[in-house]
Amino acid sequence: MNHDNTDKVINFIKEALDSRKLLPGDRLPAERKLSEQLGVSRTTVRQSLQKLELYGIVRTMPQSGTFVSSFPKKQLNLLINNAIEVGRYDFDSLMSVRVLLEAEALRLCALNHTEQDLDNIVAAFTDFEQNLNTDRRQEADFNFHLTISKGARNPVIHSMLLSIIPDTLRYYEKLHLCRSVELRTRAEHREMIDYISSKGTSEKSPRELLERHLNIPRS
Repeated sequence: MNHDNTDKVINFIKEALDSRKLLPGDRLPAERKLSEQLGVSRTTVRQSLQKLELYGIVRTMPQSGTFVSSFPKKQLNLLINNAIEVGRYDFDSLMSVRVLLEAEALRLCALNHTEQDLDNIVAAFTDFEQNLNTDRRQEADFNFHLTISKGARNPVIHSMLLSIIPDTLRYYEKLHLCRSVELRTRAEHREMIDYISSKGTSEKSPRELLERHLNIPRS
């Protein structure tokens, strides 16, 4: 997977910090301007900034823009280097970690969820169904899984899933995954909801549900 475009945006910000053209707390140029300046799509800019926000490098304020976090420069450089390194993980490694994290999130969600959590998961599933044929399909799909991780009541698992999602999404777009499988995906999402609502009494284990859902061969 070639992450040159994403790295281009991240490295631009890193170099601007190194040259003191940007300082901690400064506002970044608008997405449109960054897109034109770097010769990449606005979607790439947006995904890059989302990734940087997950690492705490920038923060987005509604109707105000995106700002560099107010960390010391040395700490910002370390965070940026980590963000770039994650972008070089291969797809198989990302998927293996995703299964481990989501299987445990599903198990914990079945044990720890509240009625409100279950309502949120069902609402996320409905949003996914309504966006099967829109540009928000993958976003809605991932949001369903993230809503389950919130219901697990383990913020570390939720944060770790958030950290790998931008790169996983790029792989899905590059490899054209999750297309023409709407009926199967919907059925498997429903199975996860049933597992949660039954408090884990399903015959299938969380790992089995996730491996089948993500098309990962069982060892």
